[in-house]
Amino acid sequence: MDTMRLKTLNNPRQTQVLLEGCLAVGRPALPTGSCRIQSPEELPPELQRHAESRLGSDGVWLAWSDRRRIWFFTGEPSLALSRERKQPVLNVREYDERGELLEAANWVLTNLGGWQRLGP
Repeated sequence: MDTMRLKTLNNPRQTQVLLEGCLAVGRPALPTGSCRIQSPEELPPELQRHAESRLGSDGVWLAWSDRRRIWFFTGEPSLALSRERKQPVLNVREYDERGELLEAANWVLTNLGGWQRLGP
């Protein structure tokens, strides 16, 4: 991946767009009525720490709630893997309401515009 394209991955807005696309493909649909959480203050303190740790970095967070449960994800570009794969690669992490890591995986944007999970 060329240097100019890699630099766009350092843009949090671009990372957010990539994470939204990755989650649309890689996750089951959220329950009907789930609402997007926009502000860290709307999160429990355990998740606020994860959200606030993304400030000033290349990483972003996205969260939804149906008032019973929260789905919280972080995404951070992997420049080394993006360079190696010649496509954007995101490290995606999912946390539960207590801030415990449920899953972490690297996802690559395919040439066809879809997302593919990279190895274990």
